[in-house]
Amino acid sequence: MPSLVPLNSLKQVVREQVDSADILGVVPVFTDPVEKGNYYLFKMSLTNHDLDAQVFSDNVDNGMVNTRFIPTETSFRKNDTVAVEMQCIDNPVYNYFSVLSQAYLDNSGGTTTPVNPPSNISNGALGYFSAHTSQTKILIFE
Repeated sequence: MPSLVPLNSLKQVVREQVDSADILGVVPVFTDPVEKGNYYLFKMSLTNHDLDAQVFSDNVDNGMVNTRFIPTETSFRKNDTVAVEMQCIDNPVYNYFSVLSQAYLDNSGGTTTPVNPPSNISNGALGYFSAHTSQTKILIFE
């Protein structure tokens, strides 16, 4: 099982501005360990509505404080309450979710060949098995 990396807090950020309106996002604040090979799965929910899961690896910002916001299609508004669960996962689970998100994006454009993400379960089963750490924090947008 991967080691726990503490989720210190959540930070509200402006992802971009569209027509003078701020598009808000969430940055999970944590410090990635110095050793390479750390993977994270973020699950968000907004008022009892689950949003897409997103994965991060430490390939770019190894050993640093995270500054990346969690990508989402959802537009947050003032007083929205979002819960963010951070899981420290292993490489096979990271690969599963990475390929799953790519397959979803590729298939949304009308491609004809569906793709199954690589499973870490034997005998051709679909899905994944994960032993991971889990922490949840809540953010109310201001």
